[in-house]
Amino acid sequence: MRNHIVLASLFLAVCVSSCKKDEKTEPEKTSETKPADTKSGTETDKQPATPVEPATPEPKPETTTTAEATIAAASDSKVEGSVTFTMKGDSVSVHAKLSGLEPGDHGFHVHEKGDCSAPDAKSAGGHFNPHTVDHGGPEGDVHHAGDLGNITANEEGVAELTVDLPTSFLSLAPDADNNIVGRAVVVHGGVDDLKSQPSGAAGPRIGCGVIEIQKPE
Repeated sequence: MRNHIVLASLFLAVCVSSCKKDEKTEPEKTSETKPADTKSGTETDKQPATPVEPATPEPKPETTTTAEATIAAASDSKVEGSVTFTMKGDSVSVHAKLSGLEPGDHGFHVHEKGDCSAPDAKSAGGHFNPHTVDHGGPEGDVHHAGDLGNITANEEGVAELTVDLPTSFLSLAPDADNNIVGRAVVVHGGVDDLKSQPSGAAGPRIGCGVIEIQKPE
């Protein structure tokens, strides 16, 4: 009996010693707690924000307005053709193509009224002159808004002209005081001398057409 008690005591002692070793070798599990961030924000937050520049709007495309006068004969002539006005931005391009003319120079103007009904085209009135100034050439310092100068016909009686003019000269804008829409282009039988008042002594009116806006296709 005593032997049994001694053996039990030895077994208990060995067990207690083993358990203590296991406790020492097992690492303690601790939950790491990060120190509280006492800063109100990061260094980046403290830097002033870079201002965002507004996007530059794309420029609007310039609109193009076109008007045309179909020239028909007057004063028993054989003149025919067309004159086209194309306005883009602050410029108006004038393109004329005529036939049935006598060779040489012919006065070529915008007149104040859009009426070509009279056989001699005098129903178109005088030169378009909204600023009430003297007659002159298109390159002169003083001239009517309708003073386009002369157009030159070749030996076959065909004349063609292209010239670019500022919108301060003439315009197709509805609210402009020098708007030529609804007025008439008149071709004369003689040369415009660019100085005689009030119309350059250009002779009879041999062609006439009313300027009308052309709708985009």
